[in-house]
Amino acid sequence: MSAVIARVPFDEGSLTGNLTKESTWPKGDWRNTYFVKENLDPSVEHADALKPLVPAGMTMSGMALRFILGEQL
Repeated sequence: MSAVIARVPFDEGSLTGNLTKESTWPKGDWRNTYFVKENLDPSVEHADALKPLVPAGMTMSGMALRFILGEQL
């Protein structure tokens, strides 16, 4: 039997396809320290580059999970 443990399958949220370069979070939210401009901008750009690859009827999150589950051990 084998198993898969997905660590950060949505890349801290960027692979949900919902972040923008203008995204903000409430005070005290950990994303304020992770998604500083130097991380947020390239993360959004990389996610935007993947959006055209998302099959019709699938979400970006679904595609990210499908990719992880489709990897052979």
